[in-house]
Amino acid sequence: MKKLAILSGIFLFACNATSKLDNSDFSVILQGEYGGKDEKTHELITNNNDFINAIESFPITEEDLSKLISIDFSQQNVIIIHAGQKNNGGYSITIDRAEVIKNDLVIYVKESGPKKGENVTMALTNPYCLATIPKTKKVIVK
Repeated sequence: MKKLAILSGIFLFACNATSKLDNSDFSVILQGEYGGKDEKTHELITNNNDFINAIESFPITEEDLSKLISIDFSQQNVIIIHAGQKNNGGYSITIDRAEVIKNDLVIYVKESGPKKGENVTMALTNPYCLATIPKTKKVIVK
């Protein structure tokens, strides 16, 4: 009986564990200042059809296209993180790190803006970041 209690405790502890993902578990494959959504939001893409619809507004080069067509939706999902509309250039958004907490994939986002006095484009921008992530049912963006 004592062994069963110990094994149950180990199992429960293992289920609540946090594990950090390394950079090979997720990969930023496209990011830019133009083409994102006007609102600060994110989209989890789980299939090719939704993916094609989601990237229509992004300016895509030939080099980008080769990365985009190599995504295997049976093994991974895509997350698109939008920073929202900005009044000028110099803003960006990217994934800082990711970790699994209680079977949820938690993605930590890093936003940056222009430095004080820096010359920037005087146009509305919509920064975004598109990355492949491991298959998961729930994604939390922080």
